[in-house]
Amino acid sequence: MSFLTSKSYNPGDVIYEEKPFIRVLKRDLWDKICAGCCAKSTGLKKCSGCSVMKYCGKSCQKNDWPDHKLECPYLRNYTDFRNKDIVHMIGKLILKLKGKDWKTAASRIFDVEVSFDDLLSQADHGLQNLSFEVLDITTSLESYIGKENVPDKEILKELYGKVTNNSFEFYGGKYPFGNGFENIFGKDHRAMTIKGGSALFLGASKLDHSCVPNAVYHPTGASITVRAIRTIKKFEKVTVPYTNMITNADAPLVHEYVTKFKFREKCYCSDCSQVPGESKLTKILDASKAFGVILETDMALQLPSMLPINYPNPIVDREYLKHLLKRQDKALGRTHLRRMQTLAKLYSPEQPELSKEEMRAGIVELTECMKEVFGEYHPELALYYRSLANINMQLGNEKEAREYCFKVSRLEYVNYGAFFHGEGWEDTLSENQFRHFMEKRS
Repeated sequence: MSFLTSKSYNPGDVIYEEKPFIRVLKRDLWDKICAGCCAKSTGLKKCSGCSVMKYCGKSCQKNDWPDHKLECPYLRNYTDFRNKDIVHMIGKLILKLKGKDWKTAASRIFDVEVSFDDLLSQADHGLQNLSFEVLDITTSLESYIGKENVPDKEILKELYGKVTNNSFEFYGGKYPFGNGFENIFGKDHRAMTIKGGSALFLGASKLDHSCVPNAVYHPTGASITVRAIRTIKKFEKVTVPYTNMITNADAPLVHEYVTKFKFREKCYCSDCSQVPGESKLTKILDASKAFGVILETDMALQLPSMLPINYPNPIVDREYLKHLLKRQDKALGRTHLRRMQTLAKLYSPEQPELSKEEMRAGIVELTECMKEVFGEYHPELALYYRSLANINMQLGNEKEAREYCFKVSRLEYVNYGAFFHGEGWEDTLSENQFRHFMEKRS
């Protein structure tokens, strides 16, 4: 579903906010984070009704009551620790929708009403494994909310499909990290706490995907916020990413899955709408060489994901990666996705033998390519700016290191509307300094 803006937006502007239609906390965090604000806290007090959910205080409990009252009488029966989170989510959803028309359970996004009935379901594709998965949780649901409340198999299959296809994972705490970018800004940030649970946002679930998005979304337990990362003109379609394009070697597979199962059609983003081989992410210079080079690159980059989970992450030989880059330079465009992913692999911390100067030059080239495709405020840039700050500091280039710290702060503000000060980042700029910088650049 396409949502067109009624006005223009600048990078960092909030485009849309929405409260969750349904939300559940991870079972192993019930004793650690507040069920109301989702912040990690000590001295939590139990709900007197269920004696299960815990809160910071009366204010959080009161605010959460409209949602919690659905499950409160049943939580004592919630004992399935194998399918714990999905059973909790679907059970609570059944109670919320009981006796209601799915079309009337709705939310508004850009003056468009989106109902629960509008959400696409994996069941729409006739996936055989859904029947087995639904059968697997039926007994647990009957124990949790009572057999009398569990709908028939087909309705349950539809509910399961909608939840698994549209739910968002959120983080516990005040700040909205998530959306696949949890490792981008660094684990030392105070916003990096713990994965808090899952939530369903009706409006945000229908936002269009794009390989080259103009916005990002960040869910918390309290809401989901969509912010512009590029200039968006009036009546322009709002698009968001569904995976890291550079750091995730499986991005093409994720892209195929998202477009096929979530949207049931091919991708119509600004990049994919162009003729294959002509867009920035797919640019081909020599068609006679491109297929072989792309196939070889796929094998090199996707090797870790094809190995068993416990298998040590293999380090692809750096000389081989350099050779691969030379082959790509003759066949693929400078900003081809596989070329940028190869650069990211070659100049990652996994390649300790590279000199600091060589690492710096390679990462600078990568960030320039990324900015050309995604714009200067794409979240994935932060990872490489942090690396450049650290490398320049080690090389004694304090001025350059501070400039990259500055760039990380700009990305934080545009993507999250806040600054996060972690270890070694005491000199990040204030909001007033950032606004002054933006005014000077405009």
